Amino acid sequence: MNVNNYYNFLPVAQDTHSQVSGMQEKSKLAEVSTDSELLSSFYNELNNISVILSNPATTEEQAVNELGKYNEIIKSPEFLKLTSSQNS
Repeated sequence: MNVNNYYNFLPVAQDTHSQVSGMQEKSKLAEVSTDSELLSSFYNELNNISVILSNPATTEEQAVNELGKYNEIIKSPEFLKLTSSQNS
């Protein structure tokens, strides 16, 4: 079973790194020196999750574990603060 289809999870687009850079530029947190590091960290974690979920050999258990990591990331206060600064 391809977990990519099962969970309807799309792989990271090739231009995601440029999108992350754009977020950093638009971010109201841009004055904070750690903003770039925070974006890089989120990008790397989300990319690793995408790689695992995109692998046809990934088991359902592994996929559930990775989706749990994804949920932790998107619910973290740092991520919420960063993304909310994009919506303002």
